[in-house]
Amino acid sequence: MYFEKTASLRRFPSETGDRGAQTWEVHSWMVFKDAARKDLAKKFIKWFLQPEIINDYLKATGGRFIPISRVVLEMDPYWKQGKTDGGRVDPHLPTMYEMYEKGPNVPNPQHWFKHPWSYVEAYPMQAIHKVLTEGYSVDEAVDWALKTWINAIKPYQEEMQSW
Repeated sequence: MYFEKTASLRRFPSETGDRGAQTWEVHSWMVFKDAARKDLAKKFIKWFLQPEIINDYLKATGGRFIPISRVVLEMDPYWKQGKTDGGRVDPHLPTMYEMYEKGPNVPNPQHWFKHPWSYVEAYPMQAIHKVLTEGYSVDEAVDWALKTWINAIKPYQEEMQSW
């Protein structure tokens, strides 16, 4: 169903008619300065970010995360053609590749500036935690997440409508 019933939209034009900017979420690695095994953590990150290793990992996620390194993006036709190991073509990957190639691209600032949109991502993760550690049923956790999310975004509703 994923391959047949879903689609990735190509970039919308900007107000001037040019290609609109694409925002990408950028994920980071951190090693806390007081970590007990700081050297081992740094060694792991260095290993994990080798082009072959990170490429295999990102492919295993089904392409839901894309490589930020051009070396990794171009070393494997998977990213441009979307062919999975099973021989099927994932229609989302060639679209993503085109968007990434043609730009303009900017990092998504929502996580850095406490943008209201980050609420959309925060509460579902907390709901999962409530099921796993606090004995909530799935329905209770979903209800909690929706109620909490709606209350949290109330101060931003007017601004959000302008997006």
